[in-house]
Amino acid sequence: MVKIIGERARRRNKKGYMRTIEAFSAVVITFVFMMYVIPQYQGNEVRREKLNVLHGLVNDDSFRNCVLEQDSSTALNCTRSVVSRVIPQTYRFKIDIQESDDFEYPDLPETRVFSESVMIAGNTTLYDPKYVRIYYWLR
Repeated sequence: MVKIIGERARRRNKKGYMRTIEAFSAVVITFVFMMYVIPQYQGNEVRREKLNVLHGLVNDDSFRNCVLEQDSSTALNCTRSVVSRVIPQTYRFKIDIQESDDFEYPDLPETRVFSESVMIAGNTTLYDPKYVRIYYWLR
């Protein structure tokens, strides 16, 4: 009788070890799923990279002349027209031109907004440093 009870206890211990291994493997599989599969799924969110709009416009003479225009409203309108030719139609943008690098942030939408800034020191005949900052986002 003692032998039978001892064998049953050993069988239960073996089943206990197997259940522990099953539980551990389930935790590992769940962890792997959460770390590698879920972050790759982005859903409806569209990830966009910066367009580097100002990087291409820095050497454009028409852009530089627009920024260096003495009348601020003319400078903004001219700069907007140059930037609108370069930036894709799926984006909206705001431009700020200042004589110092202290920018006041305009009213921006509650979405992912990219920002770029550049300093234009002048053109070939004029030294008049201006700071240009552009904010752009998806429509």
